[in-house]
Amino acid sequence: MLGRVLARRSSARILLATLAVVLLVRLAAVPLSPGLAIVCAWLTLPLLAQTLLVSTDPPRSHLTRWWLVSLVFLLVLDVSAAMLDGAPRLFAASLALALAGIAQVVALWGLRRQTAFVEDRGWLWLYGIGLALLVFAATYRGGQFPGTLMVVPVVAAGLAVALASLFATALGPRGTGGGVLGFLAVLVVLISSSLGNEGPAPTIGTVVLGFAGQALILLTILRREEGALDERHSLMVATHNWDGLTPDRVPHDATAPAGPAPSPASPTSAL
Repeated sequence: MLGRVLARRSSARILLATLAVVLLVRLAAVPLSPGLAIVCAWLTLPLLAQTLLVSTDPPRSHLTRWWLVSLVFLLVLDVSAAMLDGAPRLFAASLALALAGIAQVVALWGLRRQTAFVEDRGWLWLYGIGLALLVFAATYRGGQFPGTLMVVPVVAAGLAVALASLFATALGPRGTGGGVLGFLAVLVVLISSSLGNEGPAPTIGTVVLGFAGQALILLTILRREEGALDERHSLMVATHNWDGLTPDRVPHDATAPAGPAPSPASPTSAL
């Protein structure tokens, strides 16, 4: 299905193949070579953004532009995770995630009336449980940062991403799945960092969940862009055909000036 969306863009297919290789190397390098895993992490999101850029034609939609902004903030998350440590690392990660979530909400704001929150509020229990676990991890006295020092940024990041995940339900089943997977990835990052349980397992889980969520949402965005492009093309063809309808091509009856109807013959008309 993704190949059908990108059938006319060979460069996008090359980027997707490169991205798949980078992702596999990153997963294998997490327990074996942390330095190589960091390099692959810094390449993953730029490749995703470049794939989205190459696969869409200008003028790009509001959704596409703001989703690219969110990918920039997620790249800041990957860079800060490798360069910082301790409380500054968790604070930078929370800030980057919060900004990425806000950018995604802005991207999906026009679809807010189509979200699951409007149609079925039963979805809220999932986000409520996740946020409750996040608050518990941030305030846990046996964690890496006991007390209330990191509660505000961590909970703010969780709320922003939960809201973005809820808004993603407006994109349909794939968008819903992508939003849920992204929310779970953020929970793994923030909870493991707050409790000090960082290691290969949480990192691999975050990479798999996060990439799968982004892939589902990007696929949905590309399909919407493809549909919008087809609509613009159809409109241009219809406009061209209408402009090409010159008077000499229109049937004579349609262009003849309307005149008085001939009067019926009468006996006196022959005189």
